[in-house]
Amino acid sequence: MKKYYINMGCGHEGKVYLSGNSSEISDKIEYLEKNGVCKECYKAAKRKEEKERGLIFNVAIYPYVDKHDGGILLHVWFSGDTLTYKDSIKSSGGYWWGYIEEAYGWPVQTSDMGWQKVIKLENLEEEYAKAVSIGAKSIVTGNGFREKMNYMAALSYHKKWKELNEKISEVEKPCIPNILRGHKWNGKVYGKSGSYSIYLDNDKVSVTDDEASIVEEYTEEKKKYWKKVGDIEESYGTGGMISL
Repeated sequence: MKKYYINMGCGHEGKVYLSGNSSEISDKIEYLEKNGVCKECYKAAKRKEEKERGLIFNVAIYPYVDKHDGGILLHVWFSGDTLTYKDSIKSSGGYWWGYIEEAYGWPVQTSDMGWQKVIKLENLEEEYAKAVSIGAKSIVTGNGFREKMNYMAALSYHKKWKELNEKISEVEKPCIPNILRGHKWNGKVYGKSGSYSIYLDNDKVSVTDDEASIVEEYTEEKKKYWKKVGDIEESYGTGGMISL
């Protein structure tokens, strides 16, 4: 492959890399001299096309569920004239820039990039209202075989999430001691008999030997509880469940 500088059909010089025999390269150069466009003209054409399309809000079912509540998730993103509305999109909260197909949950990557995020189905109406307030002129929803497959996957993962959490709900939770209730605790007990202390809400608090014993017992019970929960999650698997 060799680098060439060609006077493109748009009237500007462009750098291209061509391969092939001399006849093939000659044909390619001739075509580019008549029909080719330089990088800047291509960008300008794309910006014009996007401007004419306006800002578009896209919605598709995400092939996962929320790990915390099992809710069906949606993948939303903006296309079209995103450059004009970039600052408004960023300030609306939660959107990131990246390859659309990659975030969509499929291994195929394309050159399509955009501002996107994952939301809960129950929040679609609110999110669409925000998109309209930003300047979105239309909404495009997913369809076809891929969308059906995503929906079936989401339903399957929701069913698994429900079964998993029903099993977890059967595990008895340890009762939190009154001294810890309503406070942020770092999970440690300090000191020795007659001078125990714990930190609640980042403040040192002295506790009696009995209180220290109760707290330590609670800590052990909590470890056992999470071990049981972990075993259940491992038996069911948490594939297809993500945290927002």
